[in-house]
Amino acid sequence: MGTVIDLHAVPRNPMVYDIMCEAAYWLQGEYLARERAAEDDAERNRWRDARYQADDEMRAVDYRDQSLVRAKTAEFTERRKALPPLR
Repeated sequence: MGTVIDLHAVPRNPMVYDIMCEAAYWLQGEYLARERAAEDDAERNRWRDARYQADDEMRAVDYRDQSLVRAKTAEFTERRKALPPLR
């Protein structure tokens, strides 16, 4: 017999999770730009650590929890918008 798929485990809209990932990647890209523009090791490390933290947060989200996915999407977006301008 074939594989049994639990249809209740599949999110109703998988694109919601993809959008959250894109918001996290965009934030990480902004952190990377600041890491590369940093003038000293301490600043460079701060932005690198922030980038790694955002990646860890994204990967910790359960794709089936639609409310958490939407909340993290909003959080990643707000954190990106709150960044100071790149010098």
